[in-house]
Amino acid sequence: MDPSDKQLEVSPFTFEEGKSDILHQSDGIMMAVALSQNGQLPVLVEESMLQQLVSSGDCSDPCVRQIRQGLEELGMLSALQQLPMLLYLLRPQILKPKFSEEGSNALKKEKEVYQVFVKYVREVAASRRVCGQTTLDLSHILQFATGSAEEPVLGFGLAPSLEFILPTEMKVASQEGPSADQQEGVNEEQHPPVEGGFLPLAHTCSNVLEVPRPTDKICLPPLDRLFCSL
Repeated sequence: MDPSDKQLEVSPFTFEEGKSDILHQSDGIMMAVALSQNGQLPVLVEESMLQQLVSSGDCSDPCVRQIRQGLEELGMLSALQQLPMLLYLLRPQILKPKFSEEGSNALKKEKEVYQVFVKYVREVAASRRVCGQTTLDLSHILQFATGSAEEPVLGFGLAPSLEFILPTEMKVASQEGPSADQQEGVNEEQHPPVEGGFLPLAHTCSNVLEVPRPTDKICLPPLDRLFCSL
């Protein structure tokens, strides 16, 4: 399985009766650790279950109470209640990636940049990314992609998506002396040194975020240079 496909699944079956309270509390601790330590993102299948977990009121479901206790072991329940934007980390992707077909060469490259994008989103959620004097949060990514800092009450008319495009190829001026090819009389225009432009592009009318992917010729730049326009 590709590393970008891995997720910590917390499905309805996790909450079935008869499961040990200790195990339910452990589920909550695992979720808190994943959220706070940039680990695999837990996914709650049902929105109603998510709302029960973050509710400030009493809950009659003993399973949910135990998971809430586990979340609060690391203070994550309070963080989720005070910062609702963090709930996006517990929901299916609001920016759904559109990958190429299985087995294609493009798919491997798309998953390579998508894995880095997911890491970037987690850093933003943890307030570890800044732009100028502004500390970024998830609303900035959503606003860049859709023009809206919050999900509308009735949802988006067009589901936000993440698409992959080829990077912009740019010739790199050589700062060194003539290359071996040049010395042998090979025209540099036939083999120009190239680097790629990896700035994401947003289409807010259609809620599409385009992310350049690497190619066989152009590798991904370092993470601190990626997604700098988001």
